[in-house]
Amino acid sequence: MTAAPTIVDNGSPARRRWLALWLLLPVIFLPIALSWLGPVPSENWHYVFADAGIISSDTPVAGMQIDGPVKLPDAWTQTRRGFGGLIEYRIDLRALDASVAQSVFIPRATRACDVLLNGNLLHAEIGRDDAKGANRVVFVSLPGAIREGGNQLTIRLRGYPNSASGLSDVYVGPTTELYRAYFVRWLVQDELLRLANLTVIAMCLPFILLWLRDRKNAQAYGLFAAGAFIFAFRSFPRQVDAQFLSAAYLAPLVSASLGWSALAIWLFLVRYVNLSMPRFERSMVAFVIAGTIVLFFLPTGIFSLTDTLLWRIPILLSGIFCVVLFARETSRSPSRSRLLLTCGLFAQVAPALHDLLWLLGYVTFASAQWFPLSFPALFVVMGLILADDMASTRSALRNANTDLEEKITAARRELNLVYEEKRLQDAETFKLEERGRLMREMHDGVGTHLSLLLSGLHHGNLTEAQVRDSVQLSLDELRLLIDARSPSTETLLDAISNLRYRLEPRLQQVGASTSWTLDENFENVLLSTEATLHVLRIVQECVTNAIRHGRATQIGFRICAVNPSDGEPPGLRIEIADNGCGPENASPATRGSGTGLSNIRARAVAIGARFVLDRVDGMTVATIILPVGDGKEISVGTA
Repeated sequence: MTAAPTIVDNGSPARRRWLALWLLLPVIFLPIALSWLGPVPSENWHYVFADAGIISSDTPVAGMQIDGPVKLPDAWTQTRRGFGGLIEYRIDLRALDASVAQSVFIPRATRACDVLLNGNLLHAEIGRDDAKGANRVVFVSLPGAIREGGNQLTIRLRGYPNSASGLSDVYVGPTTELYRAYFVRWLVQDELLRLANLTVIAMCLPFILLWLRDRKNAQAYGLFAAGAFIFAFRSFPRQVDAQFLSAAYLAPLVSASLGWSALAIWLFLVRYVNLSMPRFERSMVAFVIAGTIVLFFLPTGIFSLTDTLLWRIPILLSGIFCVVLFARETSRSPSRSRLLLTCGLFAQVAPALHDLLWLLGYVTFASAQWFPLSFPALFVVMGLILADDMASTRSALRNANTDLEEKITAARRELNLVYEEKRLQDAETFKLEERGRLMREMHDGVGTHLSLLLSGLHHGNLTEAQVRDSVQLSLDELRLLIDARSPSTETLLDAISNLRYRLEPRLQQVGASTSWTLDENFENVLLSTEATLHVLRIVQECVTNAIRHGRATQIGFRICAVNPSDGEPPGLRIEIADNGCGPENASPATRGSGTGLSNIRARAVAIGARFVLDRVDGMTVATIILPVGDGKEISVGTA
């Protein structure tokens, strides 16, 4: 579980925290304060003696008084240990003012009871399924026809062994006066307990869900929810009288549930402050398991005293020990959450001690039990801690998100700067590489032709025609370089069109006619600059060979897509067909022994193309097959 922020006394914030703690104290002790408040009825209406008689007994105890006067309150755990059954209390009332409405007020009548006046049944609970449990507050209006002489009030009480059954002192007097005392007692002892019990159950749900979503890190919250849920379960017998188990099993079950609830709370406290106490934990687990087993085998007559002395007192002492440990760890490492929880824990010690003394008979039987009323206050504290934990987590997440967004923005800016710098570097590198390639092309192409021309002129062994041819070759090479790299050359069609524009006038001068057949799919074919230059050089070289070596008079150009049915992969076919003499009647270079044909094949290989030279029906056909990806774009290597 995430550690809570440490409190530092640095002025106003710290003072506000301590003020919040002091304001929380009245909330924690409010149920106890309410149990002390309320109007106290006059002693004139107070009855503390009654004649009691056992009508029926579930567990007869040898030597128990059957009939005779008793002093109220009559707590069965003290006067009739192990007894369960039906007892009738008879009270002779003092003279009542028949002109004023009279009522009976019983602060505590544990389990079901009937109220009779002069033998007439006024209030019936015994035998009913909806009878209430341990925290019974009884208020019964007496009928108007009250006898002038003596009146006898009869109270029949149905209790169970070792279930804290008994009858408190009784008040009989004016309705208006007694009702105020009854209302406060009913509010605290009945309704407030019901509300507290439902609050515990309702507030368990967020802690259970939190544990289910994150069992590893929310283990402490899961333990607290388990302890609180068990405590709420054991509080139901105080509100209802449903005997879903026999008394022999219900009392041990309710008592044992206290140990399991306390065990879960102990483990929660140890986990919350990150204490490692394996021996203590194992001892507590062993104590609770062994105690639970022993409780179910205790004889009925000694169950109440043994349960109090050997079960509840060790649980209380262990709880105080855990609270002290928790307070020590809080003092060492204080935080807002720990201080709140420490305050809530200390607020449970006095109510637990009060109820233990109530069981031992040192606190009057009519007193309201404090611990069931104060325990929900601990849940209020835990709710505040959970809300603070969630608020701190949300704040941390918001800060983390803000920090992350700032880092992402900074990283994006830095990445954009790096990208822009890289783009500029790549552009500069491309320019340098393009310039280098152009220089190499100029040197290897135009430069070579001009060097040979200059050397021939220097030695004086060139004719005018040879000089003219050399200059023309240099110009053609230069135009090819320009066409391949010109901004107007976007597609292969643009480059072929420029080449056609220059070739046709020259071919006409030598008496050669041309024809061009272009596939419509050819219009959008794209090649790299180097690949375009290679294709143009191959076409130009084929035309030169056809005119110079084949003495052709007709040259046909055909550019179309490769037909897959021919067994060829998808691509583009460029065919140059001429009516020249053919390779077998041409010069050795045309037949493949010269450098011209070798250069053509080398250029084809450089762009991943295939070059074929055939003689078909008296025509010499030079074919270039280019691999095309989708009929629109080609991916080839560069020179």
